[in-house]
Amino acid sequence: MNLYDRLGITPEEKKLQGKDFENVVKRQYREYAKQYHPDKFQDNKEKAEAEAKFKEIAEAKDVLSDSQKRRQYDMTGSTSGFNYSNFNQHADLDDILQEFMNRGGFSFRQRSQQPQQYKGEDVGIRITLDIKDLYKGVEKKYKFKRKVVCTHCDGGSFQTCQTCQGTGMKTVSQQRGNMFFQQTTSCPHCNGTGQMKQNNNNCKYCKDTGLEEKEEIVTVQIPKGVTTGVTLTNKGMGHQLPKGYNGIDGDLKIVIGNINSDQYEVDGYNLVRFLDVPILDIITGTNIEIITPMGDRLKVVVPQNCPTNHAIRFGGYGIPVVNQNRAGDIHVVVRHKFPTTLDKSDKKKIEELKTSKNFK
Repeated sequence: MNLYDRLGITPEEKKLQGKDFENVVKRQYREYAKQYHPDKFQDNKEKAEAEAKFKEIAEAKDVLSDSQKRRQYDMTGSTSGFNYSNFNQHADLDDILQEFMNRGGFSFRQRSQQPQQYKGEDVGIRITLDIKDLYKGVEKKYKFKRKVVCTHCDGGSFQTCQTCQGTGMKTVSQQRGNMFFQQTTSCPHCNGTGQMKQNNNNCKYCKDTGLEEKEEIVTVQIPKGVTTGVTLTNKGMGHQLPKGYNGIDGDLKIVIGNINSDQYEVDGYNLVRFLDVPILDIITGTNIEIITPMGDRLKVVVPQNCPTNHAIRFGGYGIPVVNQNRAGDIHVVVRHKFPTTLDKSDKKKIEELKTSKNFK
């Protein structure tokens, strides 16, 4: 089931953009979240099924409410490249939680926070592709640098946090009248890691940061149809966390940058070819053959007295659309080409043409 179906978004609503579409996502999310919120169910099996459904709904909202993530999802049909490390499936549900937590009308339970989850910083590289790579896909290797736990001092020395006894959590209890409140938060002393770094080890390699820089080589499978501006993600290939932190490594973000081509410019899934045609051929009309990036030969019919910037479309010869059985177009834009110099013979011929009634 795709993300739109998860939220019950209709084909007509799918065409909306900007705030109009965001309002649809928000409306559908709230409706489905109330229906499948795990706190509604007592049976363990029903609760587990509701939790899985709730996570699917929350993931759909997270992607579709972000215009950049939505665009990438529409292009790739996948959410595998998205980062959910800071994803909170209970966001924007204060009123829903209130409904289920306050059924008795007299007591509240406060949702405990989980131990602080950290994520290493992402590493970004920008790559250049040949235009043929967009048609066929390609496998390439790239070098990049990232920070890893220092191999010389093993990231430093740590000891158990005495405040939280290594749990990374701190519980605060309060009594207000006849009501008793208990809240669990991340330990402020160890930032939720459960460990405290000991005195400096004077490591000359990492300067006591616990991290050193390392050069890596990554093999990237670039699918056909991936074009300028698309970001591919290799999870866990970014900067590592210092030793003692509870979390996951960052990601490697590979951004498709420039596309090498002598003749074509990339515009989404379409290609644009500017064709400079001599002015005399413009006057008489002409046929010009061009070759596509994949070697197909196309005949461009330039009509007589063709205006400058006149566009001629060749449907389906552009870049393949990801996960769809179609491709973009090639647009040939005709531009007038005038001679830069004229000799006496050229000028004489032009003067003779100027006397013709067809040039008046």
